[in-house]
Amino acid sequence: MGLFDDDFYSTKVSRRARVNHREQNRFPRRSKEWGLVRLMAISSISGAAVAVLLFALIFGVDRGGSAREADAKLQTADPLQQTVTASAKVRPAVVSIINEQLMVGDGMFDGPEPEDGASGDARGGNGRQQNGNGLDQAPDNGSGSGSGSGGEGDAGAGGSDQPEGSAGSGSGDGEAGTLEEASVGSGVIFSKKDGKAYIITNNHVVADAVAVKAVLQDGEERPATIVGVDPVTDLAVLAIDDKGIDTVAKIGDSSKLQSGEMVMAIGNPLGLGESLTMGVVSKTQQIIPVSLNQDGNFDWEQEVIQTDASINEGNSGGPLIDLHGNVIGINSMKVSDLGVEGLGFALPINNVMPVIEDLIEYGKVPRPYLGVYTLDLAQYYAQMSFGIQGGTDGTGPDEEGEGSGSGGTDKDGGSGDKGGPGADTETENGSPDGTDPNSSESDSSGPGGLNLPAKVKEGVIVLEAVGPAKEAGLEFNDVIVKLDKQDIGSTMALRKYLYDSKKIGDKVVVTFYRDGQKHTATITLDEKGDEDQ
Repeated sequence: MGLFDDDFYSTKVSRRARVNHREQNRFPRRSKEWGLVRLMAISSISGAAVAVLLFALIFGVDRGGSAREADAKLQTADPLQQTVTASAKVRPAVVSIINEQLMVGDGMFDGPEPEDGASGDARGGNGRQQNGNGLDQAPDNGSGSGSGSGGEGDAGAGGSDQPEGSAGSGSGDGEAGTLEEASVGSGVIFSKKDGKAYIITNNHVVADAVAVKAVLQDGEERPATIVGVDPVTDLAVLAIDDKGIDTVAKIGDSSKLQSGEMVMAIGNPLGLGESLTMGVVSKTQQIIPVSLNQDGNFDWEQEVIQTDASINEGNSGGPLIDLHGNVIGINSMKVSDLGVEGLGFALPINNVMPVIEDLIEYGKVPRPYLGVYTLDLAQYYAQMSFGIQGGTDGTGPDEEGEGSGSGGTDKDGGSGDKGGPGADTETENGSPDGTDPNSSESDSSGPGGLNLPAKVKEGVIVLEAVGPAKEAGLEFNDVIVKLDKQDIGSTMALRKYLYDSKKIGDKVVVTFYRDGQKHTATITLDEKGDEDQ
């Protein structure tokens, strides 16, 4: 064996040795590779955990703690305490309203002298006047001195101020009469400006008042001035000296109300003093038909919030509030009928405030004025079926505009040429008078004879035309069936179209029938002046 044949010295390695050596070293190499991966993974996870921990410590702990704390407060809040807190915010701003009138020798209240012979007021009733649908809207703790929803046309129309102690009309036997409390309602202070505190209440609370007083929470009485009234929406604004008045009610948003939401009504029910009732919103938007003239004929629709919170006589004009202490409605009416409970209504504050702003600025709500006293054709036919002619049953006509009535007798009407200025004429049914002589449905009866075509079933009869309507040639016994392209079937429809779709100065095309012939007249809508109230 040579010197270099020894494996110890030889630089050559046998194949077996190389294989064995490779097999022995295979696992250690893999272990080193997996160790590096593990180290990288652990480092990454640790880094991420540290980053999350630091982020939570810096940004998350305080916020999470506040949220948990708020949730805890919400869960543990006492609902009764919430109502106490909400009512405490508003109560100092709630006042009682005293309507004072002259009591004459016969023990009856005598309000302001009716204008232009207007009659049909609700004085001397039983203290509860309804709007024809069982809705109680009278001045709420008196002798029935007021009118219904929106009242009558002569009840403070035009927003004229009525200072305390102003003279009344006196009695028929010449006695001056004494100033007495006729009714009591409620109101809420919502604004202070230029030394005055302004109060929202209902028109029917102050209707026919010779003097008005506001009673503050501490019992102090202050004379109030009527800034403006709106019989259509049954709203009024009063002003008193703001000395010592620190709280005004916060106006909320009635559009955010939900059915089932808790609400509270604050007021002076039955003259017992300030009290609070609680209930839920039964319906956020209810439409109630009302009779502005108190004659039982529905000539307006009022949008109201329906609630089961008790609204009794005396609550009228007071606030309906939510659990945050925000005024979301003005209590206005209730259903007073045998077996009826839990039906109270409030005017949504979002509808109230635009009217209030107009009353403060103008003393009234400017609205377009057509100038017609009307009777629904359907009502006329109903009267005919009972043998009553032309509204002489004392119900009286309706006047578009401010909703004022004019007693219970018909007017003679205008006497202008038929068709009037600019009137177009159209004959129907092929007969000279526009009626079908073979039709049993043709109507030639009524005051002066309506002579309507058989197809005309709805409309409003003109009992008197004044102002713009008279100038355009409308006359007594004309039957209006359309304004522009809108069918008019009732005084309510006529009034709503004018108020909702037209402005002062707009033109309206009136389609009407006279002696069986169809006419049209274009009328420029005017603003109703104080002399037309």
